[in-house]
Amino acid sequence: MVDLTGAQHGYFNLFVSYWNQRRSFIVLEQDVLPTQEQFASMPACGEPWCAGTHVLFDGAPEIWSLGLMKFLAALTKRHFEQAVSGSDEPEGAEMLAQVLGVDKSRCRVDFAFTPCSV
Repeated sequence: MVDLTGAQHGYFNLFVSYWNQRRSFIVLEQDVLPTQEQFASMPACGEPWCAGTHVLFDGAPEIWSLGLMKFLAALTKRHFEQAVSGSDEPEGAEMLAQVLGVDKSRCRVDFAFTPCSV
């Protein structure tokens, strides 16, 4: 658990920190309650990038977002350089920083990974 209260760019910085470790990690936001099946299957998911669906608010459709997502080390290692330098080489945090610009708030980080149709 990581408390990001009061940290304007804390979500972004935490995400980049985990990505820079080039290890597998799971994001589970405080307002997302995974189902029993998701809780059991997310750690076992062998895909490089795994997302669980959830409802953002009462009456909303079920979607996937950064609120429940797993990144395997194979993905973070392969995309590390793009994230750090913004290069076109297959690697993943400066690229995110460039996409987000100055505003690296939690919502902007989340929407960077959310499908445009949402």
